[in-house]
Amino acid sequence: MDSPDDFPTMAATQHAASLIMGPNQAGYLVQLLLFGVFLQMFFSYWRSGELAQHTRSARWALLASLVLNTLYTMLCFQQAYFAGVTQDRTRAALEDGDDLWNALPLLNGLASISAQSFLTARAGALIQDRRLRWAFWCWIGGLVCLLLFGCTVTTVDAILYSKGFEEDQLVISYNGASAIWLFSSAATDLSISLACAWALRSRIRGFSPETDTLLRRLTFIFVRTAAYTTIASLLAAILFAVYKEDDLNAYIAYATWTPGGALSALSLFTFAGSSRRAITNRLGSSGDMPGGPGSVYIRRPALGTGSGKVRSSVGPGIALQHLSRTGDAAPAPVPLQISVQHQSVVHYEGPDDEDVSTKGGLDSEKEARDFAV
Repeated sequence: MDSPDDFPTMAATQHAASLIMGPNQAGYLVQLLLFGVFLQMFFSYWRSGELAQHTRSARWALLASLVLNTLYTMLCFQQAYFAGVTQDRTRAALEDGDDLWNALPLLNGLASISAQSFLTARAGALIQDRRLRWAFWCWIGGLVCLLLFGCTVTTVDAILYSKGFEEDQLVISYNGASAIWLFSSAATDLSISLACAWALRSRIRGFSPETDTLLRRLTFIFVRTAAYTTIASLLAAILFAVYKEDDLNAYIAYATWTPGGALSALSLFTFAGSSRRAITNRLGSSGDMPGGPGSVYIRRPALGTGSGKVRSSVGPGIALQHLSRTGDAAPAPVPLQISVQHQSVVHYEGPDDEDVSTKGGLDSEKEARDFAV
């Protein structure tokens, strides 16, 4: 029996509604859940004081990611609520959405760019060759511009569709623009990951087990960071490229690209946090190289009123020869002749508690410490 509140309305078939709304709703739900995880991690990080230990650029990158993802998630929540209560169930209404829904691709792209720009700067700092570094930055810059172009055209096409435009009236189709945006996003993440993996692996020379382990750990962190967004973007791009504009199966892609905002934030956050912890645990937060079980202490004869010692902080492979003083000359510091083969750092502590470091093969440790964000 009909209720007085019942009102006849036009609606799409259940099959069409499921293919259009199902992936959208799944994407909204995953975005909301992942944003909650990111929000909890961010504020725990801030309250513990770890956020303040990062560089200014890292703090700004994390803050930008937080702001963009907050706006993006609020929009996803609004769209999920609107889709649940609206009574306009025609296929055109379900496909075209409203102006707020059409802004999702642009906000998603901006969230990705904020994370990728920071990671690109860190990756470029690892590349020693200046020309190669600038070539890498130019390559990533071109991909980011293509990404921004793709997500902007996607948003514009969606707005035009909602205003009654047809596919043949558009310069680039909606699916084509979406494929450009998502393929370039995946290529950017993959390029950054491969560049960092190559730059870090090339520094593994066997001089120090601690440093080599750290470099391998950082390589794994970078590959894992890119995996989140690369896989999601690549799947969505393939779906948009394979299915035509009027094929409802193309809407499956929404389930993979909609959570892209939270995935970018989590990848940036896990990279910043994990890389700093790895460097701190391996090299020490104070900047001093730990002595470790392989440290070698060599004492020299007393000079005047004090004595000194030489400390080898990494292990074997160092030869120290002391040149003893002769005659009755006044006490003077004894010069050291140092030959370094597989040694990273040698500290000399003189009679006046003066600490002088002789550097040999420290490039990897310094670069790894500078890599902390």
